[in-house]
Amino acid sequence: MSLAEKHAEQKKIIIDYFRALPVYKHAANAAGITDDTLKKWRDEDPEFSAQLKKAESEFYGSKVKKARPEFLLERLDRETFGQKEETNTTNIIALILQQYSQEGKNNGVVDIPTVKEITERPS
Repeated sequence: MSLAEKHAEQKKIIIDYFRALPVYKHAANAAGITDDTLKKWRDEDPEFSAQLKKAESEFYGSKVKKARPEFLLERLDRETFGQKEETNTTNIIALILQQYSQEGKNNGVVDIPTVKEITERPS
C-alpha cells in the first residue's frame, strides 16, 4: 500500500468516526495519527476539511432530533437561553464591611464569608 493510499484510508476512518463522534483528538487516535497530523491534513486539504464539517453536521443533525427543545436553545444560544448566575457584589461588599466594623469584637479576626454563603443569604 502506498503512502497516499494509507492516508486516504486514514482520512476515511476519521470521517466515519466524525459521523459517530466529532472529536478531533479521538478521531485522530482511531486513525493512528497525531492531533497535529490531523490539523495539518485539515489545513492542507480543503476537500477533506469540508468532508469533516459535513460529517460533523450530520452528527449534530441526528442528535438534534432527539434533544429536548429547551436543551437545544440553551446549548445553541447560551447567552440568551443559558442559566445565568448573578452575584450581588453590593451584598458581598456590605458583608465584608460589616465584618471589618466588628473587627474589634472578634479580637481583630475578620471572617470573610464564602461566595456560596453570600449568594445563599437573602438580599
